[in-house]
Amino acid sequence: MNTMVNLNVKQFNLLNDYVKSGREESFVKKRISLFGVNPEDQAALYSQLLLANKEVKITELDKEFSGLQICTENDPNKLMSDGFSGEWKLKLKRAEGCEYLRVFSLTDRGLYFIAKITGFKKLKNGKYQLFFTDAELQRHASKNLKFTRNVVRYINMPDKNAQRKNK
Repeated sequence: MNTMVNLNVKQFNLLNDYVKSGREESFVKKRISLFGVNPEDQAALYSQLLLANKEVKITELDKEFSGLQICTENDPNKLMSDGFSGEWKLKLKRAEGCEYLRVFSLTDRGLYFIAKITGFKKLKNGKYQLFFTDAELQRHASKNLKFTRNVVRYINMPDKNAQRKNK
């Protein structure tokens, strides 16, 4: 079902802003109706707007993902075509234990890609460049992803204390 067939971009963005700012449901639904959305599609559109604006912590995004996660302001399409990322302060032993890389765009919070890590290169400044292949661009339904201050995270990987206990 395409609930936005009657909406132009400005109308959709306005409705999205209403939901984001916390306007009452009745107010938003009245505007949806004024924009000519079919009555049977109005509730579904409102639900989609709520879902898109729901705050999602980045660590809760994908319980199945395991690997290295990076958030960057760099263009994900350029990174994917280059096949490597910029300079990152990594714990190399932990990073080498990661098979996959997930890179989030800080400029478009719903956009990210997942790739297979192929290697690391230590730079003169002590940081690392990550090399990867088979990158797949993806989009998350929520554009309200909340990131922590640390742009490099090890997701669903054994922590260093658990590794010490197992030795």
